[in-house]
Amino acid sequence: MSISSPLKIPRHTVILLVVSSILLCDVASAKQEKAAVISQHLYLLAATLTVKRQPSGYPVTLYRIKDGKLNVVRELIPPGPHGDTAGEGSMAPTSICCARVSSNAIYVLYPYYRSSAAEVVHFDDPALPDKVNFNPAQAFTNADQTLIVHPSDENEWLLVPAITDFTDPARLKGFLTHIVTTAAGSQAIADSDAWTEYKALRWQGSVGGPGSETGPWGTGNDNNLVLTVLGHPIAIDVLPPALRSPNSSRPLNILAANQSYLIICETLAAPQLASPGVNTSRTIFVHDRARNEWKTVNIEGSSVSVRLFGYWMAAIVMSWNPKHHENPGRDNERSDATDTLPNIQAMYAAEAGKANEAIPGILILQNLADRRTIRIETRQEDSEILWAGVDSMLYRVNDQIYQARIVGDKLSDTTMIVKDDDVPEIHWVFWGK
Repeated sequence: MSISSPLKIPRHTVILLVVSSILLCDVASAKQEKAAVISQHLYLLAATLTVKRQPSGYPVTLYRIKDGKLNVVRELIPPGPHGDTAGEGSMAPTSICCARVSSNAIYVLYPYYRSSAAEVVHFDDPALPDKVNFNPAQAFTNADQTLIVHPSDENEWLLVPAITDFTDPARLKGFLTHIVTTAAGSQAIADSDAWTEYKALRWQGSVGGPGSETGPWGTGNDNNLVLTVLGHPIAIDVLPPALRSPNSSRPLNILAANQSYLIICETLAAPQLASPGVNTSRTIFVHDRARNEWKTVNIEGSSVSVRLFGYWMAAIVMSWNPKHHENPGRDNERSDATDTLPNIQAMYAAEAGKANEAIPGILILQNLADRRTIRIETRQEDSEILWAGVDSMLYRVNDQIYQARIVGDKLSDTTMIVKDDDVPEIHWVFWGK
């Protein structure tokens, strides 16, 4: 039997291997340090957007990140009874109506259909409890038209319309509550006559997850985009030339709006969404308000779900297709509900959720100022872009959140900053002190 001689490695090779190992460790360490720095002032809000006929009453919780896990800052809304407690379509007491983001706060309204309270998260003091009670009669509140407005450089308001008379569907009657937030806290002004302030609306857009969140619907009327709130028509912008038509009106979806941009698209019925010409891409209209110019943008998929982060437009690629195969990543999602966490698989399969959408797990980030476009393939239906800044971004893939640096039209230094049980419910993040 012969025994092979031990392998002899030249000394300079050993030195090179050691140096390479040190460099790799340094790179990994630098990434970990950078992740720790970026998450140092990051706050994350977790809430379950209710899907009709699905269990509800899950908590709303504010977190920070510590050692790659979620660390509770405070619970805004505790868990409540589950299930449909008062007939079809009504929701449990703590089921949220909507969450609206301003430049200095997030407003979470609840319960679902007849909101009577708002929890306010202040960006400059996230630990401060701030609850506003309004609508004591529990009139039916319109979540789609509950919006942030910016009437002046100094003020931001949340406008909450409530319906008291459904007799005439074409001219519903009700009142408007206007919630004002200051550093000292928030207060509600009931029966406000601030209908015209809707012209300065701010709507960040639709978040990800299995729940359906819709925004305001407008109408093209001659040259103007008109939002009608309880019989009050308010012209909020001009229409793009392609949608102007004298003496006629057409339904339009207001996808997002901030001080710099307004994004709209035509409202299409399900048969139109399924047509071959629409199924692969949709045309949306973007108003560059500083330049007073309209431009068109084509985005993948027939269903439109976008959010605005400054000049970045984030989109989730979806297509209306009731007969689609199971979306990718479904097996990775939570399949059992608890008292504090929903069954994500069941919510995606719910009829009133996104069951009719083919969601391939593709995210799009487009710079509306210079047209740079970044395409992220997550291969997970439950994924979304949570935030984008000048040269960095955060996005969620199921129960993990990643940070990445934006370099031109590519992502660099992508690092997972948190993986935890409640991450699938995180749809809102902000930078606090």
